[in-house]
Amino acid sequence: MTGIRFRWALLGAAAAMLLCSAPCGAAQAYGANGNATAYSMERIKVTARKVEEDLQDVSASVSAFSGAELEDLGVNGLADLPLLVPGLGVQRFGAHNMEFNYRGIGGVTTMSKTWNINVDGVTVPYVGLDTFFDVERIEVLRGGQGALYGRNTHGGVINIVTRQPGDVKEGEVSASYSSFNTRRISGALGGPAGQTTSYRLAVQHRASDGYMENSLTGDDGTDWSDQLSLRGTVRYAPDDVTSLTCALTADTYSSANDGWANVLGGPSLTSTSGNRGTDNGGLVSGRATLTHDLGDMELTSIAAFSNSRYKLDLDYDLSAASMLDLRYRENFQTFTEELRLASTDADARLRWLTGVFFLAERTNYHTGFNTMGVWSYSDAVVDSLGGAWFGQASYDILPSLELSVGLRLDAERRTFDWQAVGGAATVDDGETWFAPLPSATLTYELAPGHKVYGSVSRGYRVGDFTANEVGAATIGKGYTVDPEFTLTSELGYKGEAAGGRLRFSTAVYHIDWDDMQVNAVVGGQQLRQNAGKAHSDGVEGEVAWAAAPGLDLFATASWMRAVFDEYENHPTGDPTGKRIPNTNECTVGAGGTYHHASGFFVAADATWFGEKYLDELNNIKQDPYLLGNARVGYKADGWSVAVFGRNLGDVRYLVRAYEIMAGVNAGVVGEPMSFGVEGLYTF
Repeated sequence: MTGIRFRWALLGAAAAMLLCSAPCGAAQAYGANGNATAYSMERIKVTARKVEEDLQDVSASVSAFSGAELEDLGVNGLADLPLLVPGLGVQRFGAHNMEFNYRGIGGVTTMSKTWNINVDGVTVPYVGLDTFFDVERIEVLRGGQGALYGRNTHGGVINIVTRQPGDVKEGEVSASYSSFNTRRISGALGGPAGQTTSYRLAVQHRASDGYMENSLTGDDGTDWSDQLSLRGTVRYAPDDVTSLTCALTADTYSSANDGWANVLGGPSLTSTSGNRGTDNGGLVSGRATLTHDLGDMELTSIAAFSNSRYKLDLDYDLSAASMLDLRYRENFQTFTEELRLASTDADARLRWLTGVFFLAERTNYHTGFNTMGVWSYSDAVVDSLGGAWFGQASYDILPSLELSVGLRLDAERRTFDWQAVGGAATVDDGETWFAPLPSATLTYELAPGHKVYGSVSRGYRVGDFTANEVGAATIGKGYTVDPEFTLTSELGYKGEAAGGRLRFSTAVYHIDWDDMQVNAVVGGQQLRQNAGKAHSDGVEGEVAWAAAPGLDLFATASWMRAVFDEYENHPTGDPTGKRIPNTNECTVGAGGTYHHASGFFVAADATWFGEKYLDELNNIKQDPYLLGNARVGYKADGWSVAVFGRNLGDVRYLVRAYEIMAGVNAGVVGEPMSFGVEGLYTF
């Protein structure tokens, strides 16, 4: 009962805070027609709800950043987003491999991999999607998104929207060089290719020697990495009614896998591994997007395929001896089709969207594990065939009161073929899962530019199999994991003031997990199963302020308490009542950019990350730390140059860690202080 009382008290306090924070004279900042009377910030359009809307009109926790904003702040990868987005966590444990957690969801290191990154409306299962190039904007949705986006989005979604072909020929080239022999060069070119066709080509190459040193070999480039990315897009628009956009992306990366260190005594930049390891991957992905204007409706079709590969060799014991080693390969072959129909009159009393979704996917796994010189291998194939119907409707009950409801009916059949290499053990089985995913949001406009909303949504992580297991005995104990479900409740407030120059939003939320997918021990064997329950409570806030011409400021803050309510059969203890790992209790950030009329500019940001635990038993703790970054440069017509510094306090902090054996905690340390220079030329 104490937890229930606390949650209701938290909701009540937040509601009072939200209602009281609306300025009494807010409407005076607007003219008689409802428009801002003073200069305001650029309006950001987002497609978070699969239709184009103003960011402030979306009754949900959404953070959005234009490509220009990301460039000003020096954000060129997904790992930097927690500096700008409250309640978002990133665990980067390789040159490219990373995991996201939203309000605690995704923080458990033993959960199966999820893909909740969309590129131009398509979810691509690829670990290398950690870099931005030629990006129009980034949208980060927090909270359950199951009704519109389906499986594995019960915590949130990141939408990457790339720059599309235009009617004017243009191009750019940029390059940067920084500490650790880190270099990046990228370019883009686009424009018309006839009266009805336009194109855009983009390429980026980046590489680094890394910042880890191997004490056994003396090599100071032990965690090197190299990545080449290309994208081509063609748009055909014979008239103002129909358009077809086709895009092809290719990516390849290779890197060492020696960025781990024994962090039992604290963060360390020294590796002691005798096996440098590898971490390689590649992607080929294509997309065809068709839109057709039907007058009061618009039809959209998005067909996509991808073939991605991922291979690693990892020294688990972090020593010169070969005691624990992992060799792993996976390959995803995915085809998706989404067909949807949406109303186009944004001022209509009833606005709606409906669609269907189809998925066909095959994943091949090869896993090898060495224990004290004895290797065991397995091969597995998981075939998925899924479909869904989804819909959403928004209705203005009163001019100031809107009700929005959504529903997704998601069904998926997954088959599992597993075989122990060199052994007789085999598995040939399958499961069908069905998930109804409803959502509802009630929005009340307090005054022009100020509204409060409440929402509830159901989400789920799709069922899974222990495809990476190498032991026949463990497979024999059970290999099927049922879906994990969440119920998210959120109360939020969004507002504007000072003639549109000040925007702010805040939200309080509560999340309940059921059938959490975890690794557990059954009969002395470790396997993945549904063994957990948990909850998460939190408050988030964002402020953006155009303080003066050329001066833009922002601030973010979040507080979160994510706790295991039940965790059966943990390998080494009982996490019940413990904090969910990789979730900062508090984060507070602030920053801004200033552009002088002469062309000089400066940008800076600082984020304080509160304490967090990195393991389920809360034995490994990362104390609070502060990260600060800055950029100074000059912009002229057609070119710019800047110098920058990252982690200016040279803070040592753990990104991820877990206990391997007594006396060995394997961990990855965040990038230390670095400096660099960059330039951009446009034509």
